[in-house]
Amino acid sequence: MTTPSWDLLHEYANGQSGYFTAQQAAEAGFSPQLLHKHIKTGALQRPLRGIYRLGRFPPAEHEELVVLWLWSDRAAVFSHETALQLHELSDALPSRAHLTLPRATPRRRKLPDGMIAHYADLPPADITWNGPIPVTGPARSVLDVAAAHGDANLVAQAIDQGIRRGLFTIEKVAQAASYVAMAQGVGTLIRPHNRDSLGESFYTHGLSGVCSKPPPSDWPTTVVELAQSHGATLRVAQLYPSMTMQLEFAWPLKTGSPSPQTLRELSKSLKRRFAWR
Repeated sequence: MTTPSWDLLHEYANGQSGYFTAQQAAEAGFSPQLLHKHIKTGALQRPLRGIYRLGRFPPAEHEELVVLWLWSDRAAVFSHETALQLHELSDALPSRAHLTLPRATPRRRKLPDGMIAHYADLPPADITWNGPIPVTGPARSVLDVAAAHGDANLVAQAIDQGIRRGLFTIEKVAQAASYVAMAQGVGTLIRPHNRDSLGESFYTHGLSGVCSKPPPSDWPTTVVELAQSHGATLRVAQLYPSMTMQLEFAWPLKTGSPSPQTLRELSKSLKRRFAWR
């Protein structure tokens, strides 16, 4: 296109909080010289090299993130603590924006100020949208922060709030819950004295449920006794404010892995004792 088209430029910008790239401007017929001319008159702004904004476009929420997304050639996905903030999970207020870029992205490219880059090839199922920008889904966001050894308190808050809001189940974020337990615990954390008797090799199995009523204060003792009655050791037990109970059991390697029947019986006992729903 040789004749500048403001209509096409606005079409690009309207879906991007008023921003557009140099490539999009070229497709709309705007040369670098013409863009510079309109910047001098105030019709356009340039917040970042290769990124422009319509001068009179109304302010938009999270528009600073749109700039970073366009800088990545729209390949990045906001993730980690930034995703928690966008999903309103926990008290996360990151001072820098976290983005996940494809693994093939050249690492030598200088990052804009205020940005932290992570590298992974995200499956479509792990990506959602917050207005004009892509964001990792709630469960993936929680798992990413835990995997990066982020603040365990934030991870714990995000797990609890996500369960309360029905964004995911404890099973979806089990690895993050284990990270919280090992980091510093949340709610009630049990570290049995006899856990070392398992040795270095053992089988583990996690069970969880949501209590339909508050369990008694001595509920950990009950769980330990149930574990022992099924030949297991309780390794970790957590009770979240959402009344979600997460348990991890272990069997010594020398005794063999627990049978499916043993696991079913243990699960049924826990559901009956704590009114899991």
